[in-house]
Amino acid sequence: MFIKKHPNIDVEFNIYGGKFYEYVEKRIKKYSPNILRYINLTKRYPQEELYYYLKNDNICLLLSSPVRPSIPVKLFDYLFLDKTIINVVSDNSELDQILKDFDSATTCNTYVEICDFLTQEYNHFLNKKETSYNFAKKIIFDRKYQTDLFVENIKKELYGC
Repeated sequence: MFIKKHPNIDVEFNIYGGKFYEYVEKRIKKYSPNILRYINLTKRYPQEELYYYLKNDNICLLLSSPVRPSIPVKLFDYLFLDKTIINVVSDNSELDQILKDFDSATTCNTYVEICDFLTQEYNHFLNKKETSYNFAKKIIFDRKYQTDLFVENIKKELYGC
């Protein structure tokens, strides 16, 4: 819908590891062969190399499911890369709660919401060339911070301090 509304838009959708799974390209072609010119399917990358590519992206995608709620590890990668996150379909669980704490993340439940969000972000990019989100809250998910809290709680339990 986003591409149909903006047929001459200069964007690229990267699907990292998309070439690894044959069905990815087949599904895209079946849905809309014309959309392939906007999509870049890549090979699978080692995690460290993937960060290099993700740093250059403007929006990162999370796919969730109300049937199988989970917290994808890539969420934390996206947060620490200071990326705008679009979560497709609310899972009505902890993931939704985490995303609500960040103004850089949104959950879209319909293709209209996805289109509206992408249009908003694209216009923001064209006008300002940078995000205006506050990523300071991400510290609560930092491993060092979490470890310090864990140690502090153990000390309280063991020593009452």
